[in-house]
Amino acid sequence: MSQEVSADELRARRQAAGLDLVVLARRLSLSPAQLMQLETGQDSLFYSPAIRRQAALKVCRYLDAQIQRPAAERRA
Repeated sequence: MSQEVSADELRARRQAAGLDLVVLARRLSLSPAQLMQLETGQDSLFYSPAIRRQAALKVCRYLDAQIQRPAAERRA
């Protein structure tokens, strides 16, 4: 996984994992608005680009783990 992931790719990964935006945000201790901004390429809710990058990496790590699990386990 590269250090930079596009907003569209984040959304696609979340959808491939079968996760709702609000559910994923809560699991990762982000606000739904922050996750939405990551998925749309905005950044006004993050204190700095570095914090935004860390949040995006956190989402990617979680989704990569979710996508590798069988679908029945992801919904549990």
